[in-house]
Amino acid sequence: MKKLYLIIALFPFTLKAQDIHFTQWNNNPLLLNPAQTGNFDGQARIIAQQRSQWASVTIPFVSTSLGIDFPIKWLDIGFQMLRDQAGSSRLRSTQFNFNLAKAYQDWRFGLVLGIQQRSIDYSELIFLQANEKIPSLNKQFFDLGLGVNRSFQIATNHQLSADLSMLHINRPNRGFLEKDPLAIRHQLAFYHQWKSSNQLSLIPHMHLSFQAQQREWTLGALATYDLSDIYDKPIKLEVGSYARIQDAVAFHLGMYLEQSYVGFSYDWNISDLVPASKGLGAWEVSFKYYIQQKVLLPPSLKTCPIYL
Repeated sequence: MKKLYLIIALFPFTLKAQDIHFTQWNNNPLLLNPAQTGNFDGQARIIAQQRSQWASVTIPFVSTSLGIDFPIKWLDIGFQMLRDQAGSSRLRSTQFNFNLAKAYQDWRFGLVLGIQQRSIDYSELIFLQANEKIPSLNKQFFDLGLGVNRSFQIATNHQLSADLSMLHINRPNRGFLEKDPLAIRHQLAFYHQWKSSNQLSLIPHMHLSFQAQQREWTLGALATYDLSDIYDKPIKLEVGSYARIQDAVAFHLGMYLEQSYVGFSYDWNISDLVPASKGLGAWEVSFKYYIQQKVLLPPSLKTCPIYL
């Protein structure tokens, strides 16, 4: 048992790692704020996101998110699965979330109920003593979060959205061998959409995250250009960048095509880890699909009755 405590002590970064996070935070509304559940036009929304980082340093840290949300009468409901695998010790976490949201005028309020399983596997680690074996560990706990969203119509072509969420407010114990309460995570985000013309929109945004001693501050801006008039179908191109202060800079490309959206970004590391990472960071892909009710168009030809 003493050896097991020693091994855990050798991996403080892995075991004390922050929550799962994505550079394209704005493309994962269910993770950003439960109040964003159902905040779209359509019958349902499918969201997927994949991130891989630190491939140049160690075994890549891989994060995956899958979700779906939809409105039902006066309430909005969402389901999300989050999976994260970190490092050689295979520290894995899998979480299933159930989101509820309710809109009231320009306000939205949300609740997230989750259950998470964490595990760690030492089978790929190399020990000094031959035939050394340490059993894998597992942990399950419940999770609870709240959120609020407020939208502002500043002018005809200016719209602002503000999000505030608190995750892990029940401070669940995630420790494998001893008590290790998960710190409350506070998130604050601002999203400003400025439609400068019928084709061009500029979208500056900001995201702040606080969890115990960890701070994450991301600034970014996107520009979308509508090509619908050229191709005679709903299509937009998107380009932009993100800056995670003292950590990384990222460039982003995206495309809206009818009811679908695909976005790609790549992070370049600028932190103290540059000598090991060589500046390489993470790639990330996001996908959204909106299920919308089909509108039946009137027929172009009408058949006259035979008696006319």
